[in-house]
Amino acid sequence: DSSIQLIGAATPVIDSVDPTLSAVTVVTDTVNFGELASVNYVGNGTGSRLDDVVVMFQHEASGQSIMLQDRDGDGNATGHLNQGHLVSGSYEFDGGWVVDEGNNRLALNSSDFDGSITFVVPSNINDAQTDFDVPILDDFSFLPDIA
Repeated sequence: DSSIQLIGAATPVIDSVDPTLSAVTVVTDTVNFGELASVNYVGNGTGSRLDDVVVMFQHEASGQSIMLQDRDGDGNATGHLNQGHLVSGSYEFDGGWVVDEGNNRLALNSSDFDGSITFVVPSNINDAQTDFDVPILDDFSFLPDIA
């Protein structure tokens, strides 16, 4: 007879209740190309932690979308807006989803929350590159260890 004793294993998540999302608030209402867009949210995994929160904003005329995401459940979803296909203008909340650790899912619709982000693309975004110099690191230092 042999046996294996497992010590310190993670407790399985037993959660069959869909997560909730009660608020979405735009933090950065105007974002320039290359910057981070940010929204805060209030959500609950209802028995387990939130694993994935995604909120989408859409530009009505072009149909282009901005996706902001949070994977640590800290109440803040962000997105780096550096995609060249995005156009300047207002992007309205268009939906998203919330997934908790028990893999329960809440779908968000455009009517669930109000909010918009104004995205600004510089007029010279497609100009030819003029800086071909390699960057130079002049100096750096290490911080002392903190005990």
